[in-house]
Amino acid sequence: MAFSNDIISRAQSDLQRAERDAANAREKLQRSELEINDLRAFLRKLEHYATPTDVKASPAVTRSPRGSGGKARRIVSHCIELIQKSGRKMPMNELFPKVIADGIEIGGTDEKSVLAGYLSRDERVYHDRGVGWGIVETEGAADLLAGTATPSLIDGGQNERATLTLDPAARTEPIG
Repeated sequence: MAFSNDIISRAQSDLQRAERDAANAREKLQRSELEINDLRAFLRKLEHYATPTDVKASPAVTRSPRGSGGKARRIVSHCIELIQKSGRKMPMNELFPKVIADGIEIGGTDEKSVLAGYLSRDERVYHDRGVGWGIVETEGAADLLAGTATPSLIDGGQNERATLTLDPAARTEPIG
């Protein structure tokens, strides 16, 4: 019987070691799966920000139209005038001081962020990362209102903006 007790004791010891090893392996697998999920989330963010946006559809197509009045609309209209006068896209660190210097009251605790919010929600302007705020070109605006406008390239090439023009071959039904 001593022989069988010795075998049973060794088998139980081997079982405990195998169970410990399995528990350690499960912990390691769980840590690896968490790391994989973190890396996937990081890659999604990185791909979102690193993907070049060579040609974008006009924001007027993708954003819902706003009313014709209101404080935000008046402030953005003033910004559009400033951008037109400059003849180029304007970064926020140039645009904001000019708006304030012109006596425009934006309101809020962080007026620069409020202004950026107004601009980002207005269909008449767009932000070109690293360059600044620009004005959306609206060739074919009547077609847009009729729902038959489609985005097309201005003179092609990389980093060109899309303009709304009518291409009857591309779309015959209203957008929406």
